[in-house]
Amino acid sequence: MKKISIIISLFCVFPFWICQDLYSGPPGEDAVYVGSETCSGCHSDKYDILKDRPGVIIPIADALLNNDADENGNTDFEDGLTLDGSHEFDSPFSILESAGYAPVLSKNGDNYTITIGENVYSINFILGNYWKLLFLTGIGNSDYILPVQFNVKNNNYDLYNPGRWFDFDNGNVTGFKYENGNTPVSKGNTGDSWQNLCMGCHVTGLTTMVQNEDNEWLGELGNQLSEYGTKCEACHGPGSEHTAGAFSQEDKKIVNPENLEDSQLRISVCGRCHVRGTSTGGVHEFPWDDENNKPCMPGSDVDDFYLDDGLRWLDGTSYGNYQQCQDYKLSVMFNKSRTAIVCWNCHDPHGSENKHDLLSTSDDNTICLNCHAAINNFFDNEDVINHTKHPYDPEESGLSRCTTCHLSKVARSALDYDIHSHTFEAITPERTLKLNMPNSCMVSCHKTLTVNEVLYTNDDLSDWTQEADLKIAAYLDEYAQNWWGTIMPASEIGTEKSDYKVSEQIMIELGLSNPTVRLMKSKLLLLMLTPDGNLLFFPEWTPGFAGIQYTIPYSFELPLTSLIPFVPSKKIGNYFIGFAVMHPDSNLANLTFYSEFSVESGSISMFNLSP
Repeated sequence: MKKISIIISLFCVFPFWICQDLYSGPPGEDAVYVGSETCSGCHSDKYDILKDRPGVIIPIADALLNNDADENGNTDFEDGLTLDGSHEFDSPFSILESAGYAPVLSKNGDNYTITIGENVYSINFILGNYWKLLFLTGIGNSDYILPVQFNVKNNNYDLYNPGRWFDFDNGNVTGFKYENGNTPVSKGNTGDSWQNLCMGCHVTGLTTMVQNEDNEWLGELGNQLSEYGTKCEACHGPGSEHTAGAFSQEDKKIVNPENLEDSQLRISVCGRCHVRGTSTGGVHEFPWDDENNKPCMPGSDVDDFYLDDGLRWLDGTSYGNYQQCQDYKLSVMFNKSRTAIVCWNCHDPHGSENKHDLLSTSDDNTICLNCHAAINNFFDNEDVINHTKHPYDPEESGLSRCTTCHLSKVARSALDYDIHSHTFEAITPERTLKLNMPNSCMVSCHKTLTVNEVLYTNDDLSDWTQEADLKIAAYLDEYAQNWWGTIMPASEIGTEKSDYKVSEQIMIELGLSNPTVRLMKSKLLLLMLTPDGNLLFFPEWTPGFAGIQYTIPYSFELPLTSLIPFVPSKKIGNYFIGFAVMHPDSNLANLTFYSEFSVESGSISMFNLSP
């Protein structure tokens, strides 16, 4: 029998970032940015890797464009391609062609342009590289993302936020917002600028957000050595005080994320860009303290700098991109290892030769078995087969590959589905049947399946209510239930809310900026009220890890935002979210449904939906 190749890595015990003791205290308020080239003087090994990585935002002069949808060897700008919907690779643009606004790509010397109607927009920057390319044009004193998206993965074009540029009526384009010399500035749409929506995560050294007299958003950089993209000081903080005394002072005046106080602060270094939400006042679409006009710096808790506006399936798993931090905070990896497992235990933030900058490959399970071989006794192929109930072939077919099930692609960036979940849950077919959402089995392997001699194909990944979805999910669920058991017993689904009685209340404690719910030796239960008045009951739900029993320790504090797997103050379809607290010594539970959460004058108000 072929044995699994296991590399016992030091990072399980000694995370790689401790290679140098960089941290005694954070930079002072007067520290300024010195630029990554300055860092290279002592840290050339990290800089040499980082400098060659393609940036997420690239000046057009430095961009290596690879958009060749017609595959003739030239970029589509060189070809002067018109996106009119007549090709398989640009079909979404047919609605613009019918209205006379099909974008035309062109290149004249070093000038790249996209023409819409009578307007010719010069491209200043390219945003993205791995999944998709977006095109920025300068208008007034800000930049705006044009409504054209190139999907790198499938070499196709798609519309990008067309509602910012076009008027619609019943799905048909009725006009272009910026005809007759109008611009986002003249029409009062400066909030659509890249500076307002995106800049906080794509620039190293942003210190202040301001608006000029025309309400254009301008980002003020710390000094001329601030940089586009995620560079050294984005994660380590401004380096002037560090470089001034790195060899002479005990306090290095720089942030080493590994040495921050707890896992929440550590993952916040990555989470400041890998969360979906708005700034604290709802102004920007990135973490930012609007009241004090300041960024989330390394060493800060990202939860204090944004309002969660994540896109999620009904079990709390993300379907929007750049929500990895929000997913991870729902995982057992985080909640049971609050002082241990963080992002860089798996990813190298400076870059690696592996996919997704992993420290080692996931295709042969090495990255997972580095730790889980010992934790879960996976010492050979048979041990893994006993767990997965599948043959062992991770490198070829993907069978029994850890990430196939535990980091399945259920989120979307450019395509359905191209982003891995980071809850580390194997999402069972039962959730497709009960919550109309994808499951690990179908998105990873079983999109097509023969059931009772009928071939079913899941050909629309955006809709999980079709007959094929339900037939395949029901078939797979029989195996999943037999192998791993149920997470939502059928006897509990649809139980009427009147069957539950009050035994104890949730205790609310309010911090200045971070409300918390304290649960006293109780289990937290998640419930959903459906439009027909029935109750979807997750009997052993913990924050983000449905179906796994977890008794919350005495006085264990959870941030309110991580308690609720949906956006506060919003109704999700026709479902309302409820919570119950069940005392460990009683079969009774307190059941309350909430439509709105608000914090006013040091108290938290909850509005009960149920009678």
